[in-house]
Amino acid sequence: MSSKRKVLLVDRDLGLLRRMRNAAADEESSIELLTAQTWEEAAELRALVSVDLLVGAVEGVHSAGIAQLCQARDEGTRVAVLGPDAPDLIKKVATSGLTSFIRKPLSPAAFFAQLRQLMRPTTGTQPSLSGFHLTDLLQLVSMSRQTMTMRVSASQGWGELCVCDGALVHARTGDQVGVPAAVTVLSWL
Repeated sequence: MSSKRKVLLVDRDLGLLRRMRNAAADEESSIELLTAQTWEEAAELRALVSVDLLVGAVEGVHSAGIAQLCQARDEGTRVAVLGPDAPDLIKKVATSGLTSFIRKPLSPAAFFAQLRQLMRPTTGTQPSLSGFHLTDLLQLVSMSRQTMTMRVSASQGWGELCVCDGALVHARTGDQVGVPAAVTVLSWL
């Protein structure tokens, strides 16, 4: 039985896929790297193998990869976007609720370091703040122009508030998304 975590990397760049596969084979790590050049190939692989993380390349704000990653996230798969350091693209993916972003170009060592960080357990290890009003925290994040996802847990439920460069760009709770979700989460004060 393998204890390796399965990561599926989707990118049109065959050279990048080969470099990362070779690095994965050379690196004795806890990561098994699967690769696909198209989203169709990725769907076929995901139908056969359960993956712990899906990393998809997105080249522009109108990329089909954004919708594919959102769908995988909604199905319960952890996802990360791989793309160029373009402010419009970063804002677009954050607005879609995709907040794990790996910037291109990158070395195999940097890629695997980011994968290990993304796959750290999230239950019980996340920092927690109590005694603060959520609106005060949002104001602090806004003033410092930070980019982050705030995961909020309250007796009424859970929610996510995605902030990009200090602006609240996306929210999600239960079946609600966008402004209605933000209003609901902020009402939990």
